Amino acid sequence: EAVVSTQSTGYEPLDFISLFPFWEDREDVRRFSSNKTTTPATTNGGRRTSINTAYQLLTRSEYTLEELRQKPEGVDPAKLEDYLSEEEFKKVFGMTRKDFKELPEWKRNDFKMLHKLY
Repeated sequence: EAVVSTQSTGYEPLDFISLFPFWEDREDVRRFSSNKTTTPATTNGGRRTSINTAYQLLTRSEYTLEELRQKPEGVDPAKLEDYLSEEEFKKVFGMTRKDFKELPEWKRNDFKMLHKLY
C-alpha cells in the first residue's frame, strides 16, 4: 500500500532526495516555502532523517514526562497526560488513569499545571 503525504518545498525527506543524484539543497527555496513550520523529517538537529524515522516520531504513543514538557510534534497538547506510560502516570499523579479521569475537570487541570503538562 502506497503512502501519500504532502511535503513543503525545501523540507523533502531523505528517502525522496536520494532518488535524485544531483539534488541541491537550496536555502533560498526553503525560505519561500508556503509552510514555514519544521516537519518531523527535519527536526533532527536540522539534518534530514528517513521517512521511517519521521513516521516513528509521528506515531509514538508514549513519552516521558520531560519529553511531554517540550510539547513534541504530533501530540495533542490538551491531553499530554494520555501519552505517559501507565507506570509513569501513576508515579506522576499518584493514582490510576481511571481515578484521574473521575476527578472534576478543575482538579485534573490543577494536577496538570502542577506537573507542567499544559
